[in-house]
Amino acid sequence: MQNILLKKKGFTLIELLVVVLIIGILSSVALPQYTKAVEKARATEAVTTIGSLEKAINLWKLSNGTPNSYHGTLLENDELDIEFSCLSFDGDHCCLTKNFRYCPSCASDGTCDIETYRINSNTYYPLIAWRDAAGKWTHKCGYFDEAGKGVCQSLKSQGWDTEENWDY
Repeated sequence: MQNILLKKKGFTLIELLVVVLIIGILSSVALPQYTKAVEKARATEAVTTIGSLEKAINLWKLSNGTPNSYHGTLLENDELDIEFSCLSFDGDHCCLTKNFRYCPSCASDGTCDIETYRINSNTYYPLIAWRDAAGKWTHKCGYFDEAGKGVCQSLKSQGWDTEENWDY
């Protein structure tokens, strides 16, 4: 009689399998969305940095006129008067951050450009902004895979000029 009154403790194998299956289904749905959101956040970080660099270059050009001949040396010489956290500089005087490589430069004809490359990831896309001699900035995003294409399309919806498939 005493055995009948005791309740079983724990879960059955079927109950555990059902819980594991539900968690697996939820994670398979959520993980791709999470990675897309992370990639878009990184792209937004790069776009914000590019915008800051554009403003700093415009202010520098207003103060100094047309540069003599610069090629990627603006950041290293601190001439842009901008707080920019670089982990290191590579041989082209490009700033390396955790996720991107930024290479701003101006030429003697007054044109400037900022080349930004995604690093440390399988998703690799270049973001390029250039300023013509008249002072108009143009923005281009290139992609090599579907994840990069999604990033470029979201940037185009935010006002970037072009997106291109660079998977030659």
